[in-house]
Amino acid sequence: MTQIDRRGIEEYVISPMYSISDEHGLGLLFALIGLGIVWYAMRARPVSTRASISLVAATGAGHLGLALGHDPGFRTGAFVGFAVWALYAARRWANDGTPMRGTVAGLVLSVIAYTGALLSGEAPDQVGLIMKVLEIAALGVVLGEQPTRRTARLRQSATVISMTVTLGFAGWIGAFVGGGHTHELGETPGPGLALPRLEPTRPTADDRSAADRLFRETALNIGRFEDISVAAAEGYNVNNLGRMGGHADNPAYKKDGRILDPTRPETLVYRPGPEGPVLLGAMYQTDESGEPGPMVGGPLTVWHGHDHVCFGLLPPGLGSLGSPMGTCPLGTVMVALTNEMIHVWTIDGAPSRFGDLPEEWLEANIGS
Repeated sequence: MTQIDRRGIEEYVISPMYSISDEHGLGLLFALIGLGIVWYAMRARPVSTRASISLVAATGAGHLGLALGHDPGFRTGAFVGFAVWALYAARRWANDGTPMRGTVAGLVLSVIAYTGALLSGEAPDQVGLIMKVLEIAALGVVLGEQPTRRTARLRQSATVISMTVTLGFAGWIGAFVGGGHTHELGETPGPGLALPRLEPTRPTADDRSAADRLFRETALNIGRFEDISVAAAEGYNVNNLGRMGGHADNPAYKKDGRILDPTRPETLVYRPGPEGPVLLGAMYQTDESGEPGPMVGGPLTVWHGHDHVCFGLLPPGLGSLGSPMGTCPLGTVMVALTNEMIHVWTIDGAPSRFGDLPEEWLEANIGS
C-alpha cells in the first residue's frame, strides 16, 4: 500500500460534520451568490430588512444548489420545493416591504425537518448546518421586527435560542450515529476520527503475516505491564488513569524516533476491573502530526488520527471534540489534526486485534 512522507488534513477522511460533502458544494456556492446579489440589490433598505431578505434568499438559492447536487428523488424534490418557496418569499418581502404570511412557519418547519433527519441518524455536514443557521438567523430578524409585547419578545428570543441549541445537539447525534468507529478504510468516520484517504484493499498473505507478527511481539513485550507498578517504574504515567481507566503515556517514548517498536510502545491502555486496572493493549504513535504510520499489515493495520479536538490549557489535556458549529469550549484550543496512532489489543478474547474495542464488549467482559 502506497505511503507518503506527510499528510495534510485534506488527505484524511473525516466526519462530514467538519467538512463539505461533494454533493453539497453547489449548495454552498449558490447560497453565497444569492446572499451577495440580494445584499447588494437591497442596499437602500434598512440593515435589518436587508439582512433578513438576503438570508431567506441565500437559503433558497442554497437549497436549489443542493437539489442540483443530488440524484432525483423525494429529498431532491423537497429541496426544490423549499428553494422555490424561499426565493418567492424573499421577492415578496422585497416588493411589499413586509414578510408574507407563513414566512415564520416555513422557516421553522425547514429547521425542524432537518433536525428530525439528524436525530434519525443522518450525518450532518457544514453546508446543511450553515443553511439551517441562515434560516434561524432570518427567523430571528423576522420575529424581532414584529411589534409585540415584552413577554412575547422573550418567547421569540427563547424560540431562536432553543432552535439553535437543539440543532447543535441533533448535529452531535447524527454525526455519532451516522459515523463508523471500526477504523476501516472506506467507512464514514465518527466525529474526531480521521482515517487516511486510501482505497480499501484485500489483505494479502504477507499483510496477514506482518499483522500477526506485530500482535505477537506487542503481546510478548507488554505482558509485564499488567502490573501497573512495573509500568510506572518504566516511565508510564499511570497516576491519572481515573475511574474509567484510560491511556498511560510514556513521555520518553513520545518523540524518540522509534515508530512501531514493540519494546517501547508510546502508550498503554487500561480499564478498571474488579481487582484493579486491566491492561487492554498498547497504542503506537508517530512523532509528528501528518506523519503516516507504517501500515505493516496493509488494510489490517490502519493508523488513524483525531481531528477537530479541543485541548485544555490549564491543566493540559484533551477537553472535548469541536462542536457541530466548529467551536471549542472556553479555555480550550482546537487542534486540527493529531499525530497518527494505532491500537493493538492484546487482552484475551478481544473481538479485534487492531482498531477499536466496542464498549459493549468491554462492559460485558470487564465491567463498566
